[in-house]
Amino acid sequence: MGGRQRARAIRRADPTLRTRKASKASTRPVVAGILRVSLTALFSAILVLPRLRALRRTRAWNWSRLGSLVIAAGIAAFSEGWWRAVALVFALLVLVVRRTADPSLERRLQRMHRAEYFLNGGEWGGSHGLAAGTPLYLLLRGAHLLLVPRDRDGDVHAAVRVDAIERILVDGRDYLPVYVSEAKQPPVRERDVDRHAVSDLKLKMRESEPLRFLYRGAFAGHLAETAAHAIFSVRAIAAA
Repeated sequence: MGGRQRARAIRRADPTLRTRKASKASTRPVVAGILRVSLTALFSAILVLPRLRALRRTRAWNWSRLGSLVIAAGIAAFSEGWWRAVALVFALLVLVVRRTADPSLERRLQRMHRAEYFLNGGEWGGSHGLAAGTPLYLLLRGAHLLLVPRDRDGDVHAAVRVDAIERILVDGRDYLPVYVSEAKQPPVRERDVDRHAVSDLKLKMRESEPLRFLYRGAFAGHLAETAAHAIFSVRAIAAA
């Protein structure tokens, strides 16, 4: 009796158990490999994005776009089927993704030229060997006003001494700084905004042609007065 009960208590092994274990063991490396490749591609793309953003802020990005378009055109011309469709989609993506502005450009230019003040120069009004309408940056370094065209990678076109400026005119009137207390005259929200307004900043020199800058847009007058105030203050310090 005791031997029969022991025999009944022992369960025979499942013949398919070894097969299940083998199948599970064989699929684990495949799943792990696919997951590893997917995560590597994902994190590689994430790490490449900051470099692409930095490249889009340089002039080399336009050359990269041109080279990519040439490659895409070659693939589309000498291939068939879905390769041609992929090349056309890639070319469309290259055309859409254009060059972006560098948000740290102004700070970099100021450090490069060791300037104390950085101003918006608006558009150049002409003369002094520079085409009218050229967008400018204005930098104040010591007693010098630096004229830096925006499309020349920080090269200074001209430098004039602020103590050689005889008059500072904003929209034809001599600029004089006026202090208005905010408690007496609080800010007022404008109802009618002129987005096509143009303000003129003119610096009359003692021994050369005047310098003229144009500011456009809703904040044209504010930008012109801000630049005039900075030049006025530095000229007063240089004359002291």
